[in-house]
Order: sequence, then structure tokens, then C-alpha cells
Amino acid sequence: WIETGTWDGLLRAEDWAKRSVLSATVGLQSSVIPRLKTIKPIIAAWALCGDERAPKRVKDWIDQLTMLSETTLPHLRPGLDIFAAQVVAWRQHQISKMKELETPAEDIPHDD
Repeated sequence: WIETGTWDGLLRAEDWAKRSVLSATVGLQSSVIPRLKTIKPIIAAWALCGDERAPKRVKDWIDQLTMLSETTLPHLRPGLDIFAAQVVAWRQHQISKMKELETPAEDIPHDD
């Protein structure tokens, strides 16, 4: 889903990953074990999108992965690349906001 490059694709991929994490933490036998390889593209998509929700979504993933890695799923320990996604998310959001504030030259009043 994440490869579609759409909001819907990102949200579906994130929903699937959250369900996978939840089922693994409650110990369902049929659960798919979540892997960082699957979750990293979701975090990267949030980090790069520039949306105002992105920094919080990335932080939520970092917090959840950290908690899980310290308890039931140690293989989900976030690395520096995932922590760096938090910085990227804030930067992309800042760039997005700055673009909103830019005034095109044709919209600036002129003294003619």
C-alpha cells in the first residue's frame, strides 16, 4: 500500500502495521510478526510528506517501537535512521508551512 504514493495507501499501510503489532503483542498464533523492514517505509512516508500530523505520527511510532523493543518484541528496537525521521518530519513540516506563507510576486501590490 505504501508504494501507491497516496494518502489512502499510507493510511492503509499504517493501519495494517498497527494491527500486526497489536496481534503480535497479544500473542495471537496466526499473527504476522511485525518487522522494521515493513514499518520503516511507513515512518519514512510520514517523515517526508510535510503534513502537520507527520511529526506526531513519527513520534508515536518511535515511542511504540521503543516500548515494544523493551518488552515483547526486541527486534523492533528503532535505530538512528528511525530517530532521524523525527527531525526530517519536523523539517518537512516547516518547509511546507513556509511555502504556504510565501506570497507570489504577482500578488504583491506595486506602486505604479
